[in-house]
Amino acid sequence: MGAYIIRRLLLGIPTVLGVLFLLFALFFWVAKPEYIAKKSLGEKATGEHIKEWIEDHGYHYPKFINVNASGAGIITETRIFRYYRDMLTFQFGRSDFDDIDIVYKIRKGMGPSLALTV
Repeated sequence: MGAYIIRRLLLGIPTVLGVLFLLFALFFWVAKPEYIAKKSLGEKATGEHIKEWIEDHGYHYPKFINVNASGAGIITETRIFRYYRDMLTFQFGRSDFDDIDIVYKIRKGMGPSLALTV
């Protein structure tokens, strides 16, 4: 029985990593940072405001490999590394649309959701 539980827990690791990759693909390949910034700032936002918003929210990093001046690839300065690090350490950050802490939103919606479930 113990071996079964350990095997099931170990099989959960690639499942979680795969789901995170699918979510990364949906959010960072399908939606362009400029589109997200325009949605957040409004249609009348200037190019300068959009560029500043993209920098503030970390969308200016390359997706997979960041090549520095010497030609070496730096994996820690990429969107996918930061995404995995933040998700696996439960640091969800702030919402792109209303700049509210995601953990606060989860806590706020947890009560009504649990009440409906029960």
